[in-house]
Amino acid sequence: MTDYERAEQAARLRGLLYLACPEAPPSAIESTAEAITQHSEESPTEPVPEAADLRGRLEQLPRQRRRVRPRRLRRPRPLHREEDELSQPQEQLSDAEQLNLTGADLTGADLTGANLTGANLTGANLTGANLTHAKLTGAKLTGTHLHGADLAGADLRSAKLNGAHLNGANLNGANLTGADLDCADLTGVDLTAATLRGVKLRSGKLRGADLTGAKLTGADLRDVKLRSAKLNGAHLTGAKLTGADLAHANLAHANLTGADLAHANLAHANLIGADLAHANLAAAMLMGAKSMHLPARATWNRQTRWPANLASNIAEHSDEVSPGIYQVRGGGKSLVSSTGRI
Repeated sequence: MTDYERAEQAARLRGLLYLACPEAPPSAIESTAEAITQHSEESPTEPVPEAADLRGRLEQLPRQRRRVRPRRLRRPRPLHREEDELSQPQEQLSDAEQLNLTGADLTGADLTGANLTGANLTGANLTGANLTHAKLTGAKLTGTHLHGADLAGADLRSAKLNGAHLNGANLNGANLTGADLDCADLTGVDLTAATLRGVKLRSGKLRGADLTGAKLTGADLRDVKLRSAKLNGAHLTGAKLTGADLAHANLAHANLTGADLAHANLAHANLIGADLAHANLAAAMLMGAKSMHLPARATWNRQTRWPANLASNIAEHSDEVSPGIYQVRGGGKSLVSSTGRI
């Protein structure tokens, strides 16, 4: 057996041991998986000592420190939680207590309400897994496969999800405050009413995603792909959207106050009722944007491309505040009246 094959087998064993003994200490799961892997090419004459001792080590763990995790696969169970649980301080785990499920195969696993705080799930396969209301605060999910996973109401604060594969996942109402999602694939993801304050999502893929009512205040969305995404009523105050692709996106009634949209593509976006006050629109592409109103105090330059109702008149409603940089004086109303005249 090669070193690669041993590592792969150990990863599979960690996943199986976790599902079989979810309350076991992470260090016991780790050592048991390693011991079984080391003896895998030998003819068994007696149980691997670490495996025989796993239950004993579980019984020695103080009851209040045990992690309660579901054991079954593909069998969701109801979870009873306090309404404000996500706002409570999370348990801090030492390195020795952090669960190592690197590369584990947990396809379709029922992890409803699982406590995976700080767990290392780098490269794991959680395709189709049920992680409803799971605690994943500070978890490492770099490159993890979460295609079609159910993460509704999950706590993913400060989680590392860079490069993760989340296409088609359900993150409705999830808390991703401060999470790292750089280069993650969230194509077609349901992020309705999700909290993404201060999230890092640079170069992420969100084409066709549903972010209706999502909270993205201060989020880093530079160069993100949001073409045709639903952002109705989304909170994007102060968000960094430099170079973002928002073409054909639905931004109706979205709050983009103070957002940085320099070089962003908003061609044919729905901007009905959207608030772009104080936004940076330098070199932004706004051609064909629907129902865009004069953005109060927004800044722009000669490279900005305006929709037809604003293009010919924006200059006379703006002041040059620095060489080549202009700021809209008024705002809040469309430059076009009901008769089509200014």
